[in-house]
Amino acid sequence: MRAVVVTLVSISLWAAVGVTAQEEPSDRATAERHLAEGRPAEALALFATVVEDRPEDARAWLGLAKARHEVGEHAAALEAMERAAALGAPTPSVAFHSARIHAATGNLEAARASLEALADTGVKVWSQLQATPELAALTSEPSFQAVLARIRPCGTDAYRAFDFWVGDWVVLPSSGGPPGKNTIRAVQEGCLIQETYENGPYSGTSMSFHDEADGRWHQVWVDNQGLILRLAGGWDGERMVLSSAGSRITWTPRPDGTVRQVWEQSSDGGETWTVVFDGTYEPRRMAAGDDGAEMTKLTRPRFSYPTWTPDGGQILYESAVTGNWEIWMMDREGLQDAGGDLQRLTSNQHLDRTPSLSPDGRSIVFISDRDGDYEVFRMNRDGTDPVQLTFNELPEIHPYWSPDGSAIIYNRRVEGERLYEIRMMDADGSNDRTILRDEELNSYAQISPDGTHVVFDKWQDNQETNGEIYLLSLLDGRLTRLTDNAVYDGYPTWFPDGRILFSSLVDDQFKLFVMDADGTGLRQLTFGEGSDARAGVSANGAEIVFNREIDDNINIHVMSVSNSAAE
Repeated sequence: MRAVVVTLVSISLWAAVGVTAQEEPSDRATAERHLAEGRPAEALALFATVVEDRPEDARAWLGLAKARHEVGEHAAALEAMERAAALGAPTPSVAFHSARIHAATGNLEAARASLEALADTGVKVWSQLQATPELAALTSEPSFQAVLARIRPCGTDAYRAFDFWVGDWVVLPSSGGPPGKNTIRAVQEGCLIQETYENGPYSGTSMSFHDEADGRWHQVWVDNQGLILRLAGGWDGERMVLSSAGSRITWTPRPDGTVRQVWEQSSDGGETWTVVFDGTYEPRRMAAGDDGAEMTKLTRPRFSYPTWTPDGGQILYESAVTGNWEIWMMDREGLQDAGGDLQRLTSNQHLDRTPSLSPDGRSIVFISDRDGDYEVFRMNRDGTDPVQLTFNELPEIHPYWSPDGSAIIYNRRVEGERLYEIRMMDADGSNDRTILRDEELNSYAQISPDGTHVVFDKWQDNQETNGEIYLLSLLDGRLTRLTDNAVYDGYPTWFPDGRILFSSLVDDQFKLFVMDADGTGLRQLTFGEGSDARAGVSANGAEIVFNREIDDNINIHVMSVSNSAAE
């Protein structure tokens, strides 16, 4: 299948620049068929014969380069690619496959340069890039985000001008009427913004998009009363303004995270305007008296470190409700009025804490002081057969599973220091090794969904009042700082799409934020009273579960979130 994808990529790239395969030589066609059918060695031999017979055949040299890459002859593949380029092979194809070869050899700088050359051609090959393993692995690399935005359809800044509107909102009319509920999603790879509005019996939907042909934003609105609006305009530096002959709507983002929308109408060709709607968008959140709030409180006090089961039906957590910290499981309904089953998984005089469930839902890792200090243990999902995995005189904390379930990442105290290093071991406790050790405290390490990076928080100068979020590449050891604030940023975890969820202090209380893996696209998710931390994301990315602490009482809450990577 991989070879088929690679061949289809080449065909589409040649077609993109108007090169056709008219009167294609049969020997070259046979070689390309071998490559498409997953027989690169046979393709290589035939391509080599073709270029020997016809040394000016650019497409054959390109095929030879691809075949050599497939069999692992990367240096020779680059030589053939240079020959293809010199003979006039289309730049998009040469750049795309050169990036593949460089990425496969770990030369990320050269791979980025090749992708820059591809982006310069204006050819959009995002779907092909995602289907190519060597290049798909780069989509989570922070240093590649700028060039990937140029390759990705609708990836440039012009397409992001309306992103401030994306989210789940309560719409509060300035007239004091009943609030509405508006759900705004970025769909179609971020090329379209879709609105769904509800307020009692009234509802409407809009589609908004940036048209590269005229450089403007367009919106089509249709409601359940038959009203149709067709608007066009753009960002004026402070707000989004879309209008037609008789209507004008503005959306203005505010520093506090709200958005003001004003709809005006004119009956004299725009000479005068009358306001027909003026309202404020506030994020749907759990706050007293906030109609439309979509957070749900699940537990009574002293529940902490929640995480979802893979099917989203249950939540694993720690609780001191009995007077001692133990590991528990509860149904999705929790302790609401409807009730929900609770299952106590550990029961002893020791402290069992910070559970993490394996991706297959069968095993739990946690820490326990059964050996005198905190060590990492593993047990079955039902609490049976606990096995100690680490044996050390210094405490271990915060164990988490790798996305594929093959490894466990955790933190270990450094002897004689107030420092914690990041370590990783196989699921059975073997192959225990250090991933990062420096002169600072590193904690809450979790592996990215694609297995290439670790996100964690690091105390700056070992000051617990100033933590920052860092990203560690497991491919080359590169360390990237993602946040830079005078307050504490910590407790990071991953969304399935590669975004990062974390907590940051706002007015002395933790609030949940989301950002892209390169530190951009920052957006606050929770508001209101209480400190929100130690969150977990559902397998489909649609819900988060987290701790909210108010007056020393810690409860578990669930909140629906957008699953759009464009937010």
